[in-house]
Amino acid sequence: MRVTIFNAIISKLKELGVFTGDDGTIRVYDYPITAPAGYPYVVVAPNTLISEELDNQRDRRTYRYHLQVIGEKFGEEAGNKTQAEALLAMQNVEDTVLAAFDANADLSTSGVIITRPIQVEWGYADNGSRVVLDIILDVLTTVNITL
Repeated sequence: MRVTIFNAIISKLKELGVFTGDDGTIRVYDYPITAPAGYPYVVVAPNTLISEELDNQRDRRTYRYHLQVIGEKFGEEAGNKTQAEALLAMQNVEDTVLAAFDANADLSTSGVIITRPIQVEWGYADNGSRVVLDIILDVLTTVNITL
């Protein structure tokens, strides 16, 4: 199930225009990358799995995923956005990502009950010249068990 959910998340993000460059390059990665095809880009990583017994026939499993979105540089270098422009762009990315999972909470995947963006943290990278969003997604599922 982990791989199925992971692939569904990757597919959903690839559909979003915010991660597509002017040249059509899709900037959604399933591994850490040091030379992305452009900005903003997102890296998706599996995180934790929590399982709890619902009854003597089913368990509820929560698969957690970490989405890290790295924005364009801002500052005084030629061609860079202003800090205000970079912040606004990342607010739009955040809204777009959250809306995509809200609109398709089961990821069109059998066994998925709901996908919940449970936390978003804002930060900076590259000596404070890039905005970084860390988005945590929980995907709740049920599985049949035999006791």
